[in-house]
Formats: sequence, structure tokens, C-alpha cells
Amino acid sequence: MLLPTYEDMDADLVKEWCDIKGKCFIKLMQTLIRHEKRKMEQQVPIVEMIMRDLEKYKEDTVVRGMLTKMEKKIQDYEEEIKESKACKFTSNRLDYRYGYTYTVAKKCDHQRAKVKVDESTEGRSSDSEVSSDAGCSTDEAPVEQLN
Repeated sequence: MLLPTYEDMDADLVKEWCDIKGKCFIKLMQTLIRHEKRKMEQQVPIVEMIMRDLEKYKEDTVVRGMLTKMEKKIQDYEEEIKESKACKFTSNRLDYRYGYTYTVAKKCDHQRAKVKVDESTEGRSSDSEVSSDAGCSTDEAPVEQLN
């Protein structure tokens, strides 16, 4: 029997799946959607109960202070992300304008292994242009170990 690989199979889902499986893929997807809706409907009373339990803490000064701090941190993170994205955009724009390209460093334990290469120096990179992951080897550009 061919069944979907789905995290929380129940008897209703299996029955509907078996009834439909030879007919239409769209109907199979609709079956999964109905299953998810049933799961959500089962969770609504639990969420409402938790909301009622938390309502009594709404006016608590400690909780209010924690919420204020959390809102401030979220705003700080948003500003930090905006600033980072703006800097990255400016950096990329300048790199493209002046002919810099990136080669991905291979055989590294992490993904942030990019080496900025100045095409005018024929694939060699200066110390100021190498990312902080300079110890990784690349297939295209030689990279010296920085101190």
C-alpha cells in the first residue's frame, strides 16, 4: 500500500488517501489540506484555554516590563538587519561596478567561505579583499593564510 510520508497519520487520512490515490493528484493535496484543517480545529480550544490563562498576567508590571524590553529588542534587531542589508547592497553594487567577483571556497566546514577576487589582478586576491574565512581552499583563486 502506497501512503504519503506524513508526520502525523491518522485513520481518517489513511482511509481518504486510499480512496483517492488512483484518481487525482489535486484530490490528494486537498485531502492533506483537510487533514491540516482538522488538526488546527483540534488545537483551537487548547490555544483559547492558554490565552485565558495568560490573560491574568496581562496587567502584571513584571510581564509588561518584559514585553516592553522584548519589543525594544525586536526594533533593535530590525534596525540592525536593515542596516546590514543596506551595507551589503552598497558593497555588492560597488563590487559589480569595479569588476570584483566572488569564488566560492570549496571543502570547508561552513558556508560563509567566499573569496572576493579582483579580476584585474588575474584571480589573485589581496589581503584586504579576502573574507574572514581565508583559510579555506578554493578551486579558482589562491588564498594565503592571514595572520
